[in-house]
Amino acid sequence: MSYNWFDMAREYTERWLHQQQMRDAMKDNQIMTTELYQPFLHIFMQAWPHTMKDVKAEAGAILKTMVTGMGEWYLKREKTRWKLQGNSEDKITAETIIDSDIAWKLFSKSIRKEEVKEGITINGDQSLGKKVLDMLSVMA
Repeated sequence: MSYNWFDMAREYTERWLHQQQMRDAMKDNQIMTTELYQPFLHIFMQAWPHTMKDVKAEAGAILKTMVTGMGEWYLKREKTRWKLQGNSEDKITAETIIDSDIAWKLFSKSIRKEEVKEGITINGDQSLGKKVLDMLSVMA
């Protein structure tokens, strides 16, 4: 069984990604807008808790990923799992800042994290901060 939101998210990300791959080859950034790119990123970030499922940290640890100009996402370590949350006023354990031109390629495995040391900044706990770079949000 698949929930309707999941089907819609899959369709949106697939169409956006294929469009952006073609546009990127043509140096056309018309869909790299907050209106169109931010929902794509929000859907992809749903994979972050799964990426972290085997990563241990103290309960209450907060991770932040920021894609420049597109938004911020927060992940909190609860007692037994990681949970995506809208924001956080608690102290950030690790912050990962990713250039918006890199994020979509990284999360779709169009490029590997080793190829994009420029355009990524990690503040705080480096081992926790770099784990988001392993996130795979689509089948690749």
